[in-house]
Amino acid sequence: MPSRAGGSHFPDPGAGGLLRVRRIVIAIVATAASATFAQDASDPLARLAREHAQGSVKDEASARLALQRAAEAHEFVERRFEADRRRCAGVILVNSCMADAREVRIRGEVEVHRVELEAHDFQRRSEAAERERRRREDEAQVPLRDREREERERQAQAASEQKRRQSQESAQKAPTPRPVRSDEARRLEERTREDGERAARNASQAARARADAAAYAREKEAEKAENEKMRAGREKSRAEREVRMEEEERAQAQAKAARDEEAKAARH
Repeated sequence: MPSRAGGSHFPDPGAGGLLRVRRIVIAIVATAASATFAQDASDPLARLAREHAQGSVKDEASARLALQRAAEAHEFVERRFEADRRRCAGVILVNSCMADAREVRIRGEVEVHRVELEAHDFQRRSEAAERERRRREDEAQVPLRDREREERERQAQAASEQKRRQSQESAQKAPTPRPVRSDEARRLEERTREDGERAARNASQAARARADAAAYAREKEAEKAENEKMRAGREKSRAEREVRMEEEERAQAQAKAARDEEAKAARH
């Protein structure tokens, strides 16, 4: 029916037509906003995907940089979601707008989690290799210290035995025994006491070295057990996080399917 004011020949769209027009406009604005975010060079999420593709973590420095970029991208995703939430509060289809915002947020978190997972996996493998290297070095050092201690004990015993034989030979070669003066007897007693104390110290040092080696081995075993416990905790946290992400994605897919059904019903 022609319009009375302007003589237009376009038909009145009615309430249902206006609702469809608003949905189309909102979809166009949301698509344009998403494209702007993706093309923005200062977008930490876009930089994360560009600079840290799958398999880009090759060393410890790149792993630390990837974790730093992932943290920046995570903050950006949260800020963008808050901005979208405030924006959706001012539109007509709030639920549909928020569903789109959550979907964008989930895609960003999935990308952040991918980079974090790769970086943490590299660090875990690097730490395990370093622990294995130190363990092998420690195992190689223990026999060396034992051999050195045994060699010192053997040399000390050989020197003592040689001194004893020399004393016996000197005594046998002496023509006649001579009386030992009191000062010489005192010095002989002191030397005997010093030899006994020295032998006792050597035995104590050897026992302490063996105790230190046993304590060191126990400490390494405890450290290994603690590292395994920490690794298991990290794996558990990662698995729980993946489960939460899958649940959010499943909920998002269900919400999107409901919106599609709603839109389909509105068109019919």
